[in-house]
Amino acid sequence: MNLQPIDPFVENKNSIYKVKIKFIRIKSIFWFSLLFYLSLLGVFFVFTLLLWILGSITGAVGNLENLITQLFGISSFHFFVIKLIAILFLIGLFWVFFATTVTVVFAWLYNLISNKIGGIEVGLEKRFHKGL
Repeated sequence: MNLQPIDPFVENKNSIYKVKIKFIRIKSIFWFSLLFYLSLLGVFFVFTLLLWILGSITGAVGNLENLITQLFGISSFHFFVIKLIAILFLIGLFWVFFATTVTVVFAWLYNLISNKIGGIEVGLEKRFHKGL
């Protein structure tokens, strides 16, 4: 594909424009990554709760507790669901903080590097549609 700069004042049916990404706004990357990782945490949390409820209904949690008592030779073992959920949620919040920080740092590094090398070139195609 040949990416030639095209005169923006001439309307072609299908035009390809060469665009260079020179910087990324850190604030927008921060908010986007924070919301993205928080929604991933929410999906993981809901999936974990549904899996736990399904395991409790089918008796898999009770079987796992019995297996742990037999393996380690203790008199009784029970999962404390509230503590387990709270610990998983805190680990998830730490993961959201860490992943957001790493994403923002890499965006900042991209901004530093793009000043030296000029950024990333992307070809965009403009299409004209007749409507619905």
